[in-house]
Amino acid sequence: MATDGEGDSSGENPSGGNPSGENLNGENPNGEFQYDGGEGLALKGNLKGADTNPKRSSGEGSSKSQLEGGELSGGDAGTGSKGKGSVGDSSQRAGATSPWTKRSHGDVQPEVEVVNGVASIQIPEEIFDESELLWKIYVVGYFIGDAPHVGPVHATVNCIWSSPKAGSKIDVQFIEKNTVLFRIDNSSMRDRVIQRKYWHIADVPLVVSVWSPESALHPPDHSAMPLWVDIKGVPNALYSHKGLKCLSRAIGGFVKLHPNTKHCVRLDAARVLIEVDLHKPLVEKISFRDQEGVQKELEVNFPWLPA
Repeated sequence: MATDGEGDSSGENPSGGNPSGENLNGENPNGEFQYDGGEGLALKGNLKGADTNPKRSSGEGSSKSQLEGGELSGGDAGTGSKGKGSVGDSSQRAGATSPWTKRSHGDVQPEVEVVNGVASIQIPEEIFDESELLWKIYVVGYFIGDAPHVGPVHATVNCIWSSPKAGSKIDVQFIEKNTVLFRIDNSSMRDRVIQRKYWHIADVPLVVSVWSPESALHPPDHSAMPLWVDIKGVPNALYSHKGLKCLSRAIGGFVKLHPNTKHCVRLDAARVLIEVDLHKPLVEKISFRDQEGVQKELEVNFPWLPA
């Protein structure tokens, strides 16, 4: 058994010198790590994460010193330039890759001349192309009465106006309390909606028309609106399309017959859609003489009136 201060026979001395010159607690000259587990066995292994390549270490140190010295700041790492390029060069590079200055195919560049702060511009003829006007895909609607919430409006118009074949949905946005804009990308769908003009959305009458800068500044007068009208007691001789159209003109402008009236589901009353001027007194009865000269009186009823 070795005494204190002397190396043992195995060449390992936990408390004294080490004849082999190895450091038991760190790196040896060969870059290996030794650990005495207490049983006299040395476990050797390369240090994890240690880089023993002097060339690579030298390269990393050089790069670090260059960065600290500012040699690569703002410059080209591939050429080792110091990045002191002119402002014009950097702006050209930014303009070449900037999405704000990207020119699309076929973009027309007008001629511009600025004199005393006034820019004179020559607009090319192809700029005046009506097919690309942004507002032409919109239709404006005016609710007669309290407008429904935007949610039911959006759901209803996408149900009754759009179709799966069209492949496009309708966007809805209110611009005033009772005025709404509909974005309809499909041209045939948009024409159909405008042609009909009168709709009922969530039981509230809606009048639609073309949206344009002119209509935005001067909204049309919608005091006259289509209403369903029941005419009771119509004689058999007048229960025809021509006869009911003639009677309807005593109330307002004839629009169309109700399907139940057209199919003769009820014969005691005829329901007709009539454009009624709400600024005038509503007609309550229609009086006329029949073919035999007998005075007749028909009752007029409005199932719904705007509040």
